[in-house]
Order: sequence, then C-alpha cells, then structure tokens
Amino acid sequence: MNNKLKKKVNQFVVSSRIDGIPFIFIIFLPLCYNYWNQIYYEDIVFLSLSCVGFVYGMLINNYFDFENDYKHNPEKIGLNQKELFICTIFFGTIYICLNILLSLVSKTLDYPLNAFLIYCLVTAYTPILKRIVFIKNICTVAYMCFIPVYVFVKNHSNYSNALIISIPFSLLNLIREILLDINDIEEDKSNKITTLPILFDKTTIRNYLKIFISFFWIIGIGIRVVPFNVFPIQVGLISIISSYALHRIDIFENREFACGILYFYLTWNILLNKNEKVSLIDALIGVSIILYIICIKNYSINPNSPKIWKIFCRKIVHMGVGCLALSLEPITIAHIVTGFVIISKNLLPKMSLGIEKYNKSLIQDTGIKCWLMFLFVWSIQNINNSNEVYIKALPFFISDPAGAMVGRTTNLSKKIFIWNEKTLQGSLMIFLSVYALRKSIILAILIGFAELFGGEYDNALIGGILLINLYFNLEVM
Repeated sequence: MNNKLKKKVNQFVVSSRIDGIPFIFIIFLPLCYNYWNQIYYEDIVFLSLSCVGFVYGMLINNYFDFENDYKHNPEKIGLNQKELFICTIFFGTIYICLNILLSLVSKTLDYPLNAFLIYCLVTAYTPILKRIVFIKNICTVAYMCFIPVYVFVKNHSNYSNALIISIPFSLLNLIREILLDINDIEEDKSNKITTLPILFDKTTIRNYLKIFISFFWIIGIGIRVVPFNVFPIQVGLISIISSYALHRIDIFENREFACGILYFYLTWNILLNKNEKVSLIDALIGVSIILYIICIKNYSINPNSPKIWKIFCRKIVHMGVGCLALSLEPITIAHIVTGFVIISKNLLPKMSLGIEKYNKSLIQDTGIKCWLMFLFVWSIQNINNSNEVYIKALPFFISDPAGAMVGRTTNLSKKIFIWNEKTLQGSLMIFLSVYALRKSIILAILIGFAELFGGEYDNALIGGILLINLYFNLEVM
C-alpha cells in the first residue's frame, strides 16, 4: 500500500512539476519581506492562488500534450491521461474557488481582475496560445512573472515601482523562454508548433537576442531608479546580468540562466529598497559573490568551463568591483587600494585569479595596474565631492567591458573589424554605454577612440579623459 501510494505521489510530482513551486516562493519572498507590515488576508489568498495556479497550469498543459509527450518525451509522463484529467479538474476547481474568494476579500479590483486574467491565460495556453508564434512566450512570462509581481507591488506601493521591479525580471525570463524554444526545436517541429527558432533559424534568433540584451543593458544603466549613492550598484548589477545573458545565449539552457535571473531578481529587490549608503560589509559580500563566480566559471580555474568565460570573469571584476568601489566613501577606497597594492607587491607578488593577460600575476597585469591607479587617483580627487560628481567615473568601469562583451559574443560572420581585433559592434556599444551614463556625445567619442586605439593602455587613456572631464567638464561640449 505504501509503495503504491509513493508511486502515485511520484507520478503526480512528475506530471504537476510541483518541484517548481520554489520558483513561486522565490518570486514573492523579497516582496513579502519588503512589505511585511502591509501583508493582509487578500495577499495570502493571492499567494495561495499563485501556487495552485502553477500546479493547475502544469497539469492542464500535460493533459493536452499527453499524446505528444508519450511519443517524444516519455520522461514527462507521470499520471495517465484519465488521472491527469481528474487532477486538472480538481485543481482547476480550487483555482476558481480561490479566485472567487479573492474577489470577495479584496479592497480593490486589482487583485481579482489580474487573477482572472492569469486564469484565462493559463487555461487557454496549451490548447490555443501555445501554437501562436511568440505569443506563447509572452503569455508564459505574463502569467508566471510579470502580472503576479506587478499587481502585488502595485497593491502595496505604486505603479512605477511595480514596473521597475517586474519589467527587468520579465524581460530576462522572456529571453530564457526563447532559449528553451531553441532547445526544443525538434520536439516543436514534430508537434507542429511554430516557434521563433523554427520560423527563422537558431543563429538568427541568437543574434536578435544579443541585440535585445545590448539595448536592455544600455537602457538599464541609462535610467536611474535609485538614489545617487547606490546608483553604481544598479549599473553594476544590470551590467553583470547583461554580460551573463550574452554568454548564455550560445549555451544549452539547463536552468543555469534561470538561476542567474533569480539571483538578479533577489539582488534587484534588495537594491531598490536600500536608501542608505553601501557599507563596507555590503561591499565585501559583493566581492565574495564575484570571487565565487570566478571560481566556478573561469576556465583557468575550472577547465570544464568554455574558454570564453575567462573574458567574462575578467570583465565582471572590472565592472563589479569598480561599481562597488564607487558606492563606498572615496577615502575608504584610497586606503583599500593602497593596502592591496602593498600586500600584493610585498607578500603576494605571484597571486593570480586566473583573469590576467599573458599569464602574469595580478599585480603585474598592465590593465589591472592602470585600473588600480585610476581608482586611487579618482578617490583622492573626490574626497570632498558629492556622490553625483564621484560617480562620473562609471564609464571607466563599464564602457570597456561592455564593448568587449558585445564584440566577443557577436557571431563571427556578423563581426565588422575596424582596427586590429576591435569590432564596430563593440565600439558602438562603448559609445552608447558612455552616452547612457553621462549623456555626452563628446565624452562618448573620446572614450570610444581611447578604447579603440589605446591597446594595452586603454584603461589609462579612458581614466585620463575622465580626470580631465572632472576639472574641465567636457560633458557640456
């Protein structure tokens, strides 16, 4: 009896994908934390409805796709079709009852109307919407990410905060949905479902996704949604997830990108609710996370990783640590840089993170030395300046990595080389990223040329331009 019950439970887990429920909890966890003092009965009903809706959506999807899964994906088969029908009706009934309860206890129409919209999308997805090109991706993101997050935040804050939290998360999940379509291209063909990778081809879709991510990156760093004192963290966070997405597009999606998106979402929520200045402890946590990424991704440390990840790891240090530095007090950074250089030269002269060029040690790498020198000089020069002036250094930490990421990940057949190994795509990204951060065409052009022709000393040239801008304000030209 126990074995039979255990078998049925396992079959239900397979058919309902109930192991994906933690995804729902992770979505609402930071929201509940941020608005803990404002959680009411209607919120609890909405959270319960979201969990039941997830299971209902999986069951109805598997019910309609049963024959195709039986032929092509037997690993997705748990319950038989009759059992799936019974479970779908059962959870569908609970789902409807929760919708009715929500409409009775809600003080506004936001929850009931959006919950009903989610119910309609979930119910119509497999039999109707799944076969409409691109609409299937949008609908999945709408009922799984955008609507639940948007309506919950709007119910406790305002529509602008709701959009700021929900849109980046939803756009990244939209990219992942299309990547999953690339994985399932043969299965979709056999099921006579037309997706974007089938309508065009995998390479074309990947190229379009990379362009989309580049625009996401530029807009994300160009629109400030946090106070000046934590704006560098916003820029760094958007830059890191965009860089990661550019690299993941060419790799088989096995939930790794999904995990990256969830980490971004959690950090994004923490950032948006942080009004005070970043503490040294916060910065150390950020540096620890970056070091962890290097340890698991860097080809020099983990040979199982593709070689391209070495570039990613080098640039994530350039961007991430630099943005964290601009979030701390200038005098603190000056002391940290001084201490780091003394320790590296005298105690750890051969220390390496595996991100250095030409197999040099960390302190011998020309680019890293220029990076440290600029950070020290900039900090000393801005000890008495405001945060608004201090963060004028952001192009130094973002422009070069942005150009490198876009240039390196552009399909070889699409690359337009303009000088040595520099590409038009990378140079254009540098120009756009500088303009997004400082809204200055002259500064964008100068930094673009410095990176293009600077060679090993491009960091020194970019830093010099920004120091000149600090005193002569090139941005008004």
